[in-house]
Amino acid sequence: MDSKGITITGSPQTVNVALAVLAAPSLTVNPALNGLTINVTSGTTSQAISINNTGGEPLNWTVALGSGVPSFVSLSASAGSNLLGGASAADNVIVNASGVPGGTSYTTSLTVSAIDPITGNIVAGSPITIPITINIAPPAMQLDTSTLAYTTSAGVNPQAQSVNLTNIGGDGLTWSAGPPSQPWLTLGLNKGSNNYQQTSIIPFNVDVTGMTSGSYTATVMITPSVGAAQTVTVTLIIT
Repeated sequence: MDSKGITITGSPQTVNVALAVLAAPSLTVNPALNGLTINVTSGTTSQAISINNTGGEPLNWTVALGSGVPSFVSLSASAGSNLLGGASAADNVIVNASGVPGGTSYTTSLTVSAIDPITGNIVAGSPITIPITINIAPPAMQLDTSTLAYTTSAGVNPQAQSVNLTNIGGDGLTWSAGPPSQPWLTLGLNKGSNNYQQTSIIPFNVDVTGMTSGSYTATVMITPSVGAAQTVTVTLIIT
């Protein structure tokens, strides 16, 4: 009403006020209990973890690798801020296995921590430690063929042929070849070392000096540092 006691039109009015109280931030991480297993052949690979705020208020997070972590392991990010309630952030564990010996395994861990940026307090669920296992694939020898065939005339040496040897596994393959089972066959290369996807070309040379017409067979065993030996069979026909 006004100063004369007369009620003012539209008075009184009611204003509704809603107060939303957000839940405190809360940290979860996937994967957690089962940890990470990262299998690498060579080169660089990564595996993601998901950092989740399952509360209401935002949180700030950090990630740290465990002590003694191999030098070839790193993170794509070490911290993040203002992760809203119900939101997630991704971080990646990066493994650069170039030059790391194949057939080896490593264990380490990472720890995710979070604080409430408003209060500075550690949030529920923090910290979380995740075990990490890294497996580097062993070297693996692959031959492009296990048979070679030559046909020639008496007294004429045929053109050399080759076997391509490739490491399709982890770095650090070594191998040796021969000696051939027959003296008319020689190798242009009898040992080597190959990292991932590297190929060695092994020439097979035939010398028919003093040999007569007929059919001949020789074998060469190629033995890798990892895995089973493989045999190359060579046939020679002299007309």
